[in-house]
Amino acid sequence: MEIFDLDKCWKKVQQGDVRAFEALYNRLYPALLYYAKQITGDHFVAEEILQDTFLKLWQNRQELFSDGASLKTYIYQAAHHQCINYLVHKKTQKQSFLQLASGKWWYEIGEQFAYDEQLLDALQAEETLHRIERLVEELPGQCREVFKLSRFEDKNNEEIAGLLGISVNTVKTHIYRALEKIRRGLDNE
Repeated sequence: MEIFDLDKCWKKVQQGDVRAFEALYNRLYPALLYYAKQITGDHFVAEEILQDTFLKLWQNRQELFSDGASLKTYIYQAAHHQCINYLVHKKTQKQSFLQLASGKWWYEIGEQFAYDEQLLDALQAEETLHRIERLVEELPGQCREVFKLSRFEDKNNEEIAGLLGISVNTVKTHIYRALEKIRRGLDNE
């Protein structure tokens, strides 16, 4: 069994080695996903946060850790901060929604529908789902098809690659680009 050397792998990543980055991703992703999911309480959100974390890591690879800082600590801290930002943003959205609704209006809704946190969550989830569906439909053809197969039909990357006659890396790229466009679309609304 080969021992994974994080420092050697990181040096290769800093030089632009995509395979080393994939190895780093594959090595750290499962534990990071579990960690992010524990904070956010949402598997899909945790996946998005980690996609963003690893993208930033790749984009800033040459500027990071010239002083020998811990890569693993950095990635966990970056993911942690993004999870906290997500939770703060989610809480702010709820507070804004509650402030927009006048007391009388909210009282009437509460009387008719027995308001609780689940009602607000359901309203927000439905609104977000409609926004995501619209953003998915705006994706370029093959990117949209790959994303739908992955997220809505629960196909894995290998199955999608086989169905569409493309490489697994192309599938990963399409999924990543779709998630980025959806995330940016949701941020801009």
